[in-house]
Amino acid sequence: MAKSKETAAKVIYRAQEDQIKSWHRNHKQPPVTEVSNSMGAPSSSGVLSLKQDAWEKYKIDWENTYPDTPIDITLFLFRNKFMRNHYAEQLDKVKAMVKEHRNKEKEDARKQNANFQSAIEKLSRTIVNFAASIYKIAGWHITLIMGGPVSADNGNISTIM
Repeated sequence: MAKSKETAAKVIYRAQEDQIKSWHRNHKQPPVTEVSNSMGAPSSSGVLSLKQDAWEKYKIDWENTYPDTPIDITLFLFRNKFMRNHYAEQLDKVKAMVKEHRNKEKEDARKQNANFQSAIEKLSRTIVNFAASIYKIAGWHITLIMGGPVSADNGNISTIM
């Protein structure tokens, strides 16, 4: 039985934090394994092995362990409320530092988007040279289809063939 709501919230927070970390660990670049396609040629495909756990495993465990302590808010509501309360208590000096950090992050994102756009623009020349070399060596024709957000087009999705 939890001794206080704060202790209960900490236990829930830690369990949910572990769940989030586990999700990110499982959804990073999956390991690539070699398999055969329908024609018997080796090919590669991503493999992601996840346990079949209940989505609300930690919530169910909490409710079973501490039936008298209800969970009245979700993780994200709890975090938002907690951070807003603590931010409101901070000095103006700290708030100015937070604002400066946010502006720096925005500027870094702009630079990163510009770098992505530059790489995208250079990619077509690289692929053309690659495809021409493969054609000279093996006589193969290559077709690539790629897609994703384009920084220069306000992040709209486009497909390049």
